[in-house]
Amino acid sequence: MPEEKFPTPELNLLSGDELENTSGGKFIKWALTWGRRIVVLTELIVIGAFLSRFWLDTVVADLNDKIDRQKAVVLALADFEKEFRTVSDKVDKAGQLEKATSTLTVYDQTKKLIPNGVTLVQLSINPQMIAFAGSADENLLETMVTGFQNSPNFSNINVERIAKKDVYGVVDFSLKADYGHKQ
Repeated sequence: MPEEKFPTPELNLLSGDELENTSGGKFIKWALTWGRRIVVLTELIVIGAFLSRFWLDTVVADLNDKIDRQKAVVLALADFEKEFRTVSDKVDKAGQLEKATSTLTVYDQTKKLIPNGVTLVQLSINPQMIAFAGSADENLLETMVTGFQNSPNFSNINVERIAKKDVYGVVDFSLKADYGHKQ
């Protein structure tokens, strides 16, 4: 090996033995040792955060896809739900109408209980009550009142007036009854 023309001298400005014995030297040695460890730890944390970013991006993308699919399902079922609610409202209204007693129903139930031979001169019907007056044979009147009393559709039967019309047993009467199922 050829000799170098200008060899580089080695210079050591701080001696190793004296540096470790001074308080400044001890601090520099501690700072360099722990400083390297802190830098390495910080780099590991940064690398971990960087790598976890890929995993988090995948999770977010999957969640966005799931939200889009669920949104599509909700939108697809929105028309069905709207139609279902409309039909449900109509069924509820029909049920309320069915439960509501009409005057025609009260008339039909009353007509079934009045025997042939009873003559009515006055009739008043509403969904909660009937009132009528007329004339009939005593036996027919008794049959009619018994029919109203035994009917599950009428309650509070009240014969308000009975007056003998002639010697043949014909009487004038007035009757009121509440319409509604007996308790």
